[in-house]
Amino acid sequence: MASDLLQAEPSLRRVTFMWSKAYDTKDWALLASICADEMWICYDKLNMGISSQKMPKEDFIAMLSSSHLLGNPKVSTQHFLGNALFEAVQTKESEIDVVCGEWQIMASHQRVLPDGEMKCWLSQGYLKHFYQRVGAEWKLYGIEPSIVLMNAQGVIEDIFVLQ
Repeated sequence: MASDLLQAEPSLRRVTFMWSKAYDTKDWALLASICADEMWICYDKLNMGISSQKMPKEDFIAMLSSSHLLGNPKVSTQHFLGNALFEAVQTKESEIDVVCGEWQIMASHQRVLPDGEMKCWLSQGYLKHFYQRVGAEWKLYGIEPSIVLMNAQGVIEDIFVLQ
């Protein structure tokens, strides 16, 4: 099973890289291409008012691409990924079916306010991505970020319209 995980690792890394690129470039088609049909999200530790839930990937992308979150044209992000640790969490018929990847992450968020002022929020922490084998491909099916450090100047509410 360890060799299966080692074999899967490049694909898992690619999925997470494409996830960060999709968020940062607002490429919702790219995001759709790497997500499983059903997504599980747990943003509880970010205090964004988004409860843990499962949802169709279309709803997940609609939420993220809304003007309240990443879809706001005045919001820019950069998600830097560090080291990762991968662990098989579910096997099916002696094959790994679900993997958890825990990443070091640093995310920079900026928003230009109507008066031209720029608000910034920088956070560092860990990001759990859950990957599911769908046919011969690995897809992202779960996201659970947590924060270790935040800059003292900005808060998440400066960037996103939380409901």
